Amino acid sequence: MNKRWLGLSLQQKKAILFFFYVGITFLYFFLMAYSLSHPLQQAVNTITENSIIVITIYLFLFYAGYILFTLVPKYYEEYILCGESERRSQGVFAWLEHIVKQELVVFFPFLFIVQVVYFFLDDNADWWWLPAGILSIAVMSFCSGFIAKYVVPLLFPSRLSVAPDIKERLIKLAAGSNMKISGVGVMPQMRAMPDAAVIGIGPERKIILSETLLTYSAEEIEVAVAQEIARHYYGHLWKTILVQSAGLLAGFFLIGRIFEPVTRMFGFEFIFYIETLPVLLGLCLIAFILVAVFIGMMRRDMEKKEDEFVLRITELPEAFVSLLIRLEHYNYALESMATFFTGLDRLFSVSIRQRINVALDYAQSLRFSKLQRGDKKRI
Repeated sequence: MNKRWLGLSLQQKKAILFFFYVGITFLYFFLMAYSLSHPLQQAVNTITENSIIVITIYLFLFYAGYILFTLVPKYYEEYILCGESERRSQGVFAWLEHIVKQELVVFFPFLFIVQVVYFFLDDNADWWWLPAGILSIAVMSFCSGFIAKYVVPLLFPSRLSVAPDIKERLIKLAAGSNMKISGVGVMPQMRAMPDAAVIGIGPERKIILSETLLTYSAEEIEVAVAQEIARHYYGHLWKTILVQSAGLLAGFFLIGRIFEPVTRMFGFEFIFYIETLPVLLGLCLIAFILVAVFIGMMRRDMEKKEDEFVLRITELPEAFVSLLIRLEHYNYALESMATFFTGLDRLFSVSIRQRINVALDYAQSLRFSKLQRGDKKRI
């Protein structure tokens, strides 16, 4: 078994760990709902009767228990399997400090969401799922980077400028795709990923690049922008958002119908008590996974069309491969196994090997077509 494990690629190991992580997450929710959640709420109620404080204390203890319950696989995945050499050299305690800071950043938004959801549960037991679904759509838009990538640059444009040769190159690229661009700018510093976006509507559209992407070669920047143009050309961005939003609303509608019967199975009397949180999170996780699986399968076909579009309009297969490899290393450095949508997206997306093979096949056909035309330029 050890030899088999060592023979797996990093992506395969992360996929197995992802399923294991999801499994122990469900196990934690079940154990809490079955025997620990009710006593925990009773213990908190002996301290205070204020519902906001009760939810805060309960959630803090619940979340701390979850971190401890999943610490071993998280340690293996983040510190041993693909941990950065710098973090390893600092030792385990430095990693634990990093985990504490990371989880605190997650805890406070999570606390706000739980407070809002249980407020609506208490206020209207029949329609609580609707504001909860809308809130989940907003949260997923933020977590997926949509707000940071497309909304923030519109509200807070960067004052940094792009080199004239890069700007001219990208405007020409957009024109070749029948897209009018009013200019090329830089993303705010909060968007540190090597990324590009097309923001605005109609002739006011603008290409923006992250500062990290500006450190890449001109050819790689062109390929990155072409990928974003492809999403707009086919309408994939808005199709994904629409399907994801509809899926989440449908998921919360179903949760709203079955939540009370399921809580009764675990012996809970009132659905608006915070002790029902493990049941609610388990149902939400199932809904999120189903939506993510459907989106991932849909995105797989979209990604193939986008890659073909990029190679056709740029004719830069070498830069395409180079950018893929650099982005893959960058994603592995940042990716957390706890991000369920990211993990599922990796499972269903086209593998980097398949995408590279497409680029190599295109490079061969491009070379052959140029030879047929008698093109003497260097390929």
